[in-house]
Amino acid sequence: MHIAVDIVCSLMLLFCGLGVYTLIFWLLINKEMTLGKALQLCTAALVLNKFLFTGIGYAAVSGKLKSDEFPLHKSISAFVLSEMFVITPWVVSGLYFGARVGLKIPLIFIIFLLLALVFLLYKRKKAQRFLQEAAAYVRETSVHLGCVLPLAVINILISITYYYFLFDAFRVSMSFAEVFKIVSVSFTVGYLSPLPSGLAFREGSMIFLLMQQGLAFNKALSIALTDRLAVTVFFIVIGFLCAAQIIIPALTKSKKG
Repeated sequence: MHIAVDIVCSLMLLFCGLGVYTLIFWLLINKEMTLGKALQLCTAALVLNKFLFTGIGYAAVSGKLKSDEFPLHKSISAFVLSEMFVITPWVVSGLYFGARVGLKIPLIFIIFLLLALVFLLYKRKKAQRFLQEAAAYVRETSVHLGCVLPLAVINILISITYYYFLFDAFRVSMSFAEVFKIVSVSFTVGYLSPLPSGLAFREGSMIFLLMQQGLAFNKALSIALTDRLAVTVFFIVIGFLCAAQIIIPALTKSKKG
C-alpha cells in the first residue's frame, strides 16, 4: 500500500508538472490559443525533446504552427522563454551544488561535467539567434510575467515533491533540501549532456549522488532506472493521447533525415 500511494502521487505530480508548464507557455503566447491547444503543443514539444534533442520539439511544433499561419517568432519566443523560466533555476542550482561537491567527484564524473559545460556554451550560441526576438516579445508578454514567475516556482516544487515520493517508494528518507540538491545536479548534467534527455549522464550522476548519501549501488541504480522508466512511459502515453498527429510525422521525418 505504501509503494502504491507513492506511485500514484508521483504520476499525479507528473501530470501537474505538465499542466503548470502548459500554463506558463499559454501565458507567454499571450493566450492567443485555447488552453487545450496549448496543452497539445506543449506535450508534443516535450515528447520530441525527450526522444530526440532539446529544441527539436520546439522547432517541429513551431513549424506546424507556421503552416497554420501562426507567426513563427511568437511560438519560438514563447517556447524559448518557457524553457528559460523552467530550466534556468535548475541549471544554476545544479552548477552551484555540483561545484560544492566537486572535491568528492571522481575523475570520470568531472569529465562528464566538463563535457556538459562545453555543450552549455554550444546551446547558448544557438540560442543567441532568438534573443533579439525574445527580448522584443517579452515586452509584449510582460503583463503576464507576474503569473509566470510563481508558476515557475510551483513547477520546481512539483518536481522536488515527485522525487521525494520516488525516493520514499524505495524507503529512502531525505529532506526536501537534500532532494533538491541531488535532483538539480543530476538534472543539470543530463540537460547539458550530448545525448537525448540526458540518457546515461543523468542516471550516472544521480547514482553517484545517492551513493554519496550512503545508498548501496543497487538501490541507487534502481531509483535512477525507475525514474527514467516512469518519465519515459508517462510521456509516451500522454504524448500519443494528446498529440499523436504532431509527434508521429515529426518522428518519421527525423528518421528519414
